[in-house]
Amino acid sequence: MRYVGWFWLSISSALMMVIGNLYGMPLLYKRSFTKFFTRETVHFTHKATAQGFLEPARNIARLTPWLPGELPRVAAGLTVSVYAAGLNRPRWLYTLPNGDVLVAETGSPDAQTLDPTHRLAERVQSATEGQYSANRIILLRDSTGAGLADLKTPFLCNMYLPFGMALIGNNFYVATADAITRYPYEAGQTQITAQGTHIVNLPLYGHNWAKNILPSQDGHFLYVTLDKTTKKQGQLESLLKKGGTIMRLDLRTQDLSLFSTDLPSVMGMAQDPQTALLWVVLNDFRIPYSHKENDYITSLVQNMPWLPTLPANDIPVSRRIVSGWATLTLTAQTHDYKLGSYTGAAALVFSYESNLPETWRHGLFVSERGSWAHRPKHGYKIVYIPFKNGKPYGKPQDVMTGFLNPEDTQLRGRPMGLALDGSGALLVADDIGNIIWRITAAKDEKQAQ
Repeated sequence: MRYVGWFWLSISSALMMVIGNLYGMPLLYKRSFTKFFTRETVHFTHKATAQGFLEPARNIARLTPWLPGELPRVAAGLTVSVYAAGLNRPRWLYTLPNGDVLVAETGSPDAQTLDPTHRLAERVQSATEGQYSANRIILLRDSTGAGLADLKTPFLCNMYLPFGMALIGNNFYVATADAITRYPYEAGQTQITAQGTHIVNLPLYGHNWAKNILPSQDGHFLYVTLDKTTKKQGQLESLLKKGGTIMRLDLRTQDLSLFSTDLPSVMGMAQDPQTALLWVVLNDFRIPYSHKENDYITSLVQNMPWLPTLPANDIPVSRRIVSGWATLTLTAQTHDYKLGSYTGAAALVFSYESNLPETWRHGLFVSERGSWAHRPKHGYKIVYIPFKNGKPYGKPQDVMTGFLNPEDTQLRGRPMGLALDGSGALLVADDIGNIIWRITAAKDEKQAQ
């Protein structure tokens, strides 16, 4: 009987470890002493309840298109208008130096692109999103300065799931689902017809197929986002098994090197023009079995692994490490800002150069795309996070809402890509409503400025 008791105790322990992996419990066996480091964290969170243990929660709102003249809601002192409409799944935005706005029109990938555990997520989302992908980049131009794009034309076509874009000098870079390609660009041109130059292959498979790129401030490197996958990916296989990864592409040698790894899903990136720190969006909103609260914006330092904050600490300035050998207190090196559960945070852009009222010019904007795998719904809005001394400071403030009806049953649209246009207005890509929204100061606010 004694051995039978030990047998069931072992089975129970193993089961608890499995449950801990699924639900994100901070079990000690998962914590490596060498990976503890301190992060300064600010929490302003809400909790969502997950549905089911063996199946993901489903809380899908019915897609109801925007009515003629209907607009999202914006904060007091702001106004919103349509910058461009009639697009096809506008995902990501990029503003060229002359003020032209590029829009990556990208739908859903083939089922083969995804890990098996994420095909269900893609199928559920496709119930409202559709499967067709335009696979192109559209150029929008406001030639009159009226705040409305009067030119909408294909800029670059025939790519496989284009997403991240970057212009460095006369070289225009595009990250598709499987590669980074360089194209020649001349200021003011409205279409690229030249053959692109292949720079580097990217792993096609992953929890999140979208590949984002961001140029370094000196123009010598591109930061590249890659997501976790269990598929064989050659030299990157060991990195991508751990989690999301940011690579650094040297444009002079075309070599990829590691910048940061072991991350949650990473998509949006922005470099603070005042401190040069790289800020990113981290979340697991595409993982159907995730019951974790880990939607963050955070700054990253090269070669330093990221460790989620311990849930018991609301605002830790340092973290105490307790082991059988030592107790250490470390000082903070980077800065986490916890957005909350299942917000689907996607893009971020700093507001220092915006033309919005002064209260909105000292932080960054974050798009929260929302997610279907939990209830109640969170996200589906644009928030502003104020900064002070180069760090997030204070609660997030709603900038744009109204994508969901009050009962959370009807979905008008979904905010995704963000950019500032040539005048400093905030542009928002609505990838279900197929609209680019433009947020500016209200008339009375403009007169006060």
